[in-house]
Amino acid sequence: GQLPSRIDRRCFGSILPIFHDPACDVCNEVFKSISFGRPTEYKLSTTKYTYDGKTKTPKLTVETSDGTVLKEGVDYELEIPSGRKAVGVYTYRVVFKGNFLGEKKVSYQILPGKTTSVSATQSTDSIKLTWKKVTGADGYRVYQYNSKTGKYEKIKTLTGTSYTVKKLKAGTTYKFAVKAYSKDDGETLWATSYKTITTTTKPATPTLKATAGSKQATISWKKVTGATGYVVYMQDEFGDYEKIGTTKNTSYTRKKLTKGETYYFRVRAYKTVDGKNIYGGYKTVKVKVK
Repeated sequence: GQLPSRIDRRCFGSILPIFHDPACDVCNEVFKSISFGRPTEYKLSTTKYTYDGKTKTPKLTVETSDGTVLKEGVDYELEIPSGRKAVGVYTYRVVFKGNFLGEKKVSYQILPGKTTSVSATQSTDSIKLTWKKVTGADGYRVYQYNSKTGKYEKIKTLTGTSYTVKKLKAGTTYKFAVKAYSKDDGETLWATSYKTITTTTKPATPTLKATAGSKQATISWKKVTGATGYVVYMQDEFGDYEKIGTTKNTSYTRKKLTKGETYYFRVRAYKTVDGKNIYGGYKTVKVKVK
């Protein structure tokens, strides 16, 4: 007799019902329907990229529940969005054909890049962080390292490229991180990496005491919390202050001075972080040599 042409077709969302197996319309011999696996796996070669100005077109693989890899152009048509360079979310549209029905959307992301060139401007109780704008970023999140938990904790989310962290301790080292983000159709896209910086607040200004000696003067001060060392300056005959010494101690003696002359000295503390000295404020004192 004449064989039935109908087969069991499947779509990605639901199975089209077949109520009974087909049979020959002459001899009534029953034939089993042919069953196709259901499309269940949509694998992109990459789902997240970091912006670099180049077009991103990840490879898509579609598999059925029984492991069969479907063929583009035979089992489905693939609609690819335009652009695919800027930061954002991009969506492939899979339209099934042949033995399969329905459609499926598969998305991937191009994320903003890493924040670069974070710099710091210090005072004794605050640190101002500044960084360059990241292409495609809508904003940034600032983190501060917590030495107790061993983690970076968020302290501010903003759209600008600078932030001042306040209420800090003088002469204290801090670690910060800045990460960029972008928004696309209500979804927040975070950069996969962030830029860190280790810096310190300025040491406090030392309080000075001057003691006159025979053709010499000793300048002393109390230890400044967090200070690595101290720089001593003396005023010259033109009224300018010249650096005359650096010490890790809390006193400095200048010899070979002229008897009866009055001299002016300055001292400021500094703290070294990552090979860079951060200087505190000056304190000035005068002394008349004996």
